[in-house]
Amino acid sequence: MPKLRESDRSEDILSTICIAVFSTPKWSLTILQVSIFGLITNGLPLYITLKSPRFQNAFGILCKCFLLCNIQNIVVLCLWESTVLCL
Repeated sequence: MPKLRESDRSEDILSTICIAVFSTPKWSLTILQVSIFGLITNGLPLYITLKSPRFQNAFGILCKCFLLCNIQNIVVLCLWESTVLCL
C-alpha cells in the first residue's frame, strides 16, 4: 500500500467531515435543489445555442462545449450525492 502524503490525509479527513455533516436529509434536499437549479440554468442556454442561428459559429461551439461540461459535472456530483450522502 502506498504511503499517503500529509495533504492526502487532511483531504480525507475533510471529506469525511463533509460527509458526516451534510448527510442529513435537509442537506441532501438542498444539494438536490441546487443541482436541479444548475441543470435548468445550464440546459436553457444550451437549448438556445442549439436552436439559434446566431450561435452556429465557433463561439457557439465553444459555448455548447462549456455548457455540456457544466451539465456533466452537475450530473456526476448529483449522482455522487445521492449515492453517498443519502445511503
